[in-house]
Amino acid sequence: MKDKLEAIIENIAPSVRNDFLSHKDEIGDDILFALNSSFTSAAKGNQYSKDALEFINSVIDRVWEQLNVGNWKDVPECLRDVFAYASFLKAMILLKFTLQDDEQNLRQNLIDTLEAIDRGLLLGSSNRQELCQLASALCPFICDASQKFPCENFSQLELSKRPSITVPHLKPLPSKECPSIESFLVDHFKPRRPVKLTGCIKHWPALTKWDNVRYIYEKIGPRLVPVEIGSSYTSSNWSQKLMTVDAFIKNFFFSETEERIGYLAQHQLFNQIPELLDDICEPDYCVLSENYDDPVGTDVNAWFGPSNTVSPLHYDPKHNFLAQVVGKKRVFLIDPKWSENVYPYDDFLLFNTAQVDLENIDYEKFPKFENTEIFECILEAGEMLYIPPKWWHHIRAQSVSFSVSFWWGNC
Repeated sequence: MKDKLEAIIENIAPSVRNDFLSHKDEIGDDILFALNSSFTSAAKGNQYSKDALEFINSVIDRVWEQLNVGNWKDVPECLRDVFAYASFLKAMILLKFTLQDDEQNLRQNLIDTLEAIDRGLLLGSSNRQELCQLASALCPFICDASQKFPCENFSQLELSKRPSITVPHLKPLPSKECPSIESFLVDHFKPRRPVKLTGCIKHWPALTKWDNVRYIYEKIGPRLVPVEIGSSYTSSNWSQKLMTVDAFIKNFFFSETEERIGYLAQHQLFNQIPELLDDICEPDYCVLSENYDDPVGTDVNAWFGPSNTVSPLHYDPKHNFLAQVVGKKRVFLIDPKWSENVYPYDDFLLFNTAQVDLENIDYEKFPKFENTEIFECILEAGEMLYIPPKWWHHIRAQSVSFSVSFWWGNC
């Protein structure tokens, strides 16, 4: 095993360093010197010391402080590159320690190494190929083949009690069987009409693979991800915590309580763990654009959690396909023409979120909502929902659920 780890270091480390040095003019000389010194110390194998690890940790702490000043969108990309590179160096140093340590400490050392890599991907450059490669290479060494689970498939888990939701003026959302791109363009994309699509993702390997508990554990179990804790992001009890997917499943899927719900929500999991992309395909409809002079990019996000996870009534600025892979969700949709009736928050951070709670409507506080037209959709595994830009939508998982969203188009 240690021979394989040594080969991983030798194959990946040089390309990371060369790529990073191409950005050397964009960062401070002191950080550049510190990182180069750490790299040199780590690359010497038995010559490096624990001082190198302490030094790189100080660099990571310093850059982390800079990453958390102001708005995340304003953080310079080169600073995120520095954090990713420093995280890689930390991982490499930890691997060097691992190669010299006792076999009995091997797994824990690798867990610490993988955590450093994932922090580099989550807070640094999430598209850094070498970090992804290193994480994928370490995962098999960490997973315990003898691990036992309460069930084989997520769909076998007993459903928790779902709240009874009575919403007035409901209309069923139309459904179509895999329309042509031209038909979708004319009937839904241009007029911005939502629709449930069936038969479009039936070829995805994820439909059979992601329901399997062991497959998810072996593929991404040791990986560190951000988990939302609380009933929804508008609640006072909402928080967010980094934890491994393994811990997330054990804490929230197999010991679920109504008061404590965890949700891996709106996370670019496929940038962090690109091998999962082999299990899905971007819908062909994503080639459509309202302005073909603008570049069209697609943001792919994962939504994974136990039953009763909730996305409160809100809208997104882009076109959206919500593909249901495991379980089912109940979705309510409201045309943007009714925006005034849902009473959007005045808060800058929640401007796209409604004050109206569809699961507990207060008509005295929000009287305009009474005559609002609402569409309903039950989204089953293997189905896909088109949500046009600015359409309000409220989503509750009715079982363990794994969904993938595709946001695209410049609106």
